[in-house]
Amino acid sequence: IPVRPAGEGDVHPEGRGAGDGVRDPDAGLWYQVLDKGDDPGNWIETSCSSLFLYAMAKGRIMGLIDASIDKLIAETYRALTTKTRRSTDGGFLVDDICIGTGIGDYRFYLDRPRSTNDLHGVGAYILAALEVHRVFHLGQVT
Repeated sequence: IPVRPAGEGDVHPEGRGAGDGVRDPDAGLWYQVLDKGDDPGNWIETSCSSLFLYAMAKGRIMGLIDASIDKLIAETYRALTTKTRRSTDGGFLVDDICIGTGIGDYRFYLDRPRSTNDLHGVGAYILAALEVHRVFHLGQVT
């Protein structure tokens, strides 16, 4: 993640590049188990992808991340919208959200049920969408 020069922001140096190498290049989103994208049992998870997007957009708004991330923000948002759809009655649905998760082993995480409209996933999606709107449509960047 491109950040402002040292001393000009509050981003810890170890935060640079967070998420690199674990975002699926085809889906444009992140896996349920981030570093195991090569496992066919792993799956693209919407709430964590929404939270990564939220963090990038919020960092951009706060001036902690420079404009070179705008393309990644836009690509991630477009990818995230592929996980949304309309219900037969016109409602808004967000798919592929992992239900609340406790502590477990690797298999436990892969086998977690996928949900549609689980509240923590929908909330993360809404937060991300609002911050993306602020970046690209309201120009509220520092």
